[in-house]
Amino acid sequence: MDFGATRIASGVFARLPEGRLRLEALAIEPLPFATGGGDDWVDRTHQALLALRPRLKAAPSIVILGLPGHLTFSKFVRLPMVDPVRRMKIIRFEAEQSIPCALTDLVWDSLVVQEDDSGLEVMFCAAKRDVVEQLCGSLEEVGLQPCAVGGAAGPTMGAFRFNHGMVTEGPVGIVNVGGRSTTLVFVERQRHFVRMLALGGGNVTQAYASDAGLDYAAAERIKREVCGSGDSPTSGPLADPALSRAMEEFADRLAQEIFRSAMHYRRHAGARPPQRFFVTGGGARPPMLQSRLSAKLKIPVERFLPLAEVEILPCVAAEAASQADTLADLVGLAATHFACQTRSICLLPPRWQRYEKFRRRLPRLAVAGALTVAAFLPPILHYHGLVQRDRRLTADIEALLSPLREREVCNRSHLSHLHQAGREIQLLREVQNKRATWVQFIVDLQNRLASVGDVWLDKLQIQGEDTNKSVAAGMLGPGRPLNILLSGRLLDRPDSSGKDGADTYRRAQALLATLAESRFVSAVKNERFDRSMPGVLCLDLVLEVKASQPL
Repeated sequence: MDFGATRIASGVFARLPEGRLRLEALAIEPLPFATGGGDDWVDRTHQALLALRPRLKAAPSIVILGLPGHLTFSKFVRLPMVDPVRRMKIIRFEAEQSIPCALTDLVWDSLVVQEDDSGLEVMFCAAKRDVVEQLCGSLEEVGLQPCAVGGAAGPTMGAFRFNHGMVTEGPVGIVNVGGRSTTLVFVERQRHFVRMLALGGGNVTQAYASDAGLDYAAAERIKREVCGSGDSPTSGPLADPALSRAMEEFADRLAQEIFRSAMHYRRHAGARPPQRFFVTGGGARPPMLQSRLSAKLKIPVERFLPLAEVEILPCVAAEAASQADTLADLVGLAATHFACQTRSICLLPPRWQRYEKFRRRLPRLAVAGALTVAAFLPPILHYHGLVQRDRRLTADIEALLSPLREREVCNRSHLSHLHQAGREIQLLREVQNKRATWVQFIVDLQNRLASVGDVWLDKLQIQGEDTNKSVAAGMLGPGRPLNILLSGRLLDRPDSSGKDGADTYRRAQALLATLAESRFVSAVKNERFDRSMPGVLCLDLVLEVKASQPL
């Protein structure tokens, strides 16, 4: 998309084999007429872009933007031959010295034009950052994304080399006359020299309007009608002496600037004089311009045909033929991007540069992501198969273990019942053993009472209610002594002297002693005697049972 001083040209190109180009779509939208010097060019360009966008239905979303000559600044400098790292530092330093603005306010780029033993010839090109950012923002507003911005003479030189190849017979000059500026390029083999001239079709319009007493818009319309018809302004139905004078003055001034630029080129580069010139651009349409430049410069001047090597689809052939003179930069932008292998100037602002780098890396990132996924896919599938196999094995084992688990639950329940039954059996055995011990205790007690004689028991009681319940339940703790309360009577008979009590006391002591000797008794305590009944000695005592002989 070529943003000119007076119009916007948009073309869709396809790359063919062997580096050829095919023009598939073409749309041109003139800018609204300016009332003065064109300070509102950015706004008028935005309006024209909005009007042009509906006609770009088949246009791709990525575009290459070309700047007009009046927006760019270029300069050539010679640098010493140094290593690439130092070269970039020197180039930036020289750019700061050569460009009459702060680099932060510009978008700029450099290109090594020639490299030999004597040093480097570097071209600097710059444009105001805010203007370029506004143009890129306008493109984004209509759904287009700029991927490159061509400036200076890059598109013009790209179109020339695409159609004519490398120039070997000698230097040639290309004169691209625009609406507000003229791009002058000297080309010889790989090297080139560029100069921007502040002359363009607008100068003819301004001079014609002043001479004829017309406003700028009316003068521009008449000039376009005359130039578009192919008639000479000095003859034919559209002849106008004022317009003829304006064009002749413009051609003479342009010839003088070209001559001075050629002399400067010869001194700067030590080159030979140009052998011929090619003219192109919307301001070069008047037929008299070519002949007058040739007469003034005394060098052959030919018309440059930018579409000579471009294949054109039939649907755009008519419009392309009528606008061929204005399409040099449009073809050059496409040729620089598709066909040329050399690096060119790019004035894309930093934000869009970052986006473009990411866009260019996106296919490689996609391939890297696909390769990463592909690299992990075989092990993932392998381990997925292993997981599925293990799950099937787990399911089979689970089917085998499920009945066993149920059986284990039953076994645990049965074991619990068996354990409870064992405790009950043990308790019954303890009760049985205690019953036998009681019988032995009673027999032993009876024998000891009988050994004393005339003694009988009235009561035998385990001392304490809680103890009775514990013994009855067989739950008396180990080591806890069992106390048995005995109540009985001893027959009190008089002795041989006829006195009562002496023999009875001896027998009572014998009873206590024999009870204390029992294997079931650890101690006899709390003895109490009562002689209140005649002939009978009542006694109460407590037997403490040994822990080793539980009852």
